[in-house]
Amino acid sequence: MLKDYLAVGQVLRPQGVRGEVKVKPLTDDPRRFLVLERVYLLNGESYAPLGMRCTRVHEGFAYVLFDGVADREAADAHRGALLYVDRGHAAPLSEDANSIRDLVVREVFETRGQRIGVLEEVLQHVAHNL
Repeated sequence: MLKDYLAVGQVLRPQGVRGEVKVKPLTDDPRRFLVLERVYLLNGESYAPLGMRCTRVHEGFAYVLFDGVADREAADAHRGALLYVDRGHAAPLSEDANSIRDLVVREVFETRGQRIGVLEEVLQHVAHNL
């Protein structure tokens, strides 16, 4: 089953005193934040929209201003939050690529068709995914 929302970043910390936050992208191309106008935050079991504007991408991080967040204290309230996009605004994947989220909890088969098991987790390391 395809998920309706995909995580694209995680808020690390406030940046400065005017409400900007530093975001760790969870996508292959951090520049995608430059065109995003809205992300979603998980609120209980639903996703709440949040307007945003990316001010810059530097050294692999995105620096973002959220609508209604004007100071460091308000920005700090988002520390650690995962930022999602709806699938309709997700970056397109090449024909032979898959989103990690779509692979987890899927059955895995060897090339001859014998079932190996269920993929439960993908560990993302600097060198490669496991």
